[in-house]
Amino acid sequence: MMSSEKLMVTTPTRHVVARAGGQAELSCQVTPPRSVESMEMRWLRHGHFRSVNLYRGSHGAHGEAAPEYVNRTEFVKDAIGKGRVVLRIHNISISDDGPYQCSFNEWFH
Repeated sequence: MMSSEKLMVTTPTRHVVARAGGQAELSCQVTPPRSVESMEMRWLRHGHFRSVNLYRGSHGAHGEAAPEYVNRTEFVKDAIGKGRVVLRIHNISISDDGPYQCSFNEWFH
């Protein structure tokens, strides 16, 4: 990606409703659509210091995830070539309530 290129990150819905014990899916899309497979994608929860999920260019980085999300998140990348990614959170509890955000950054390995 050239440094002058501007990408916009959007989410298709503002609110996601999930049942306790169930799962929730949070998605992000970059516009204009482009492959983000080689980028770092970080999911954050408002007010929390550590990431909910971190993906770096074709692999996860679970060691950097907040302990309460370890083994409960899944990064779905079926449409990563078109700039769309999904974070699936399993075994939802009331403590998971709150705003989440995703960010995309160039990752040089």
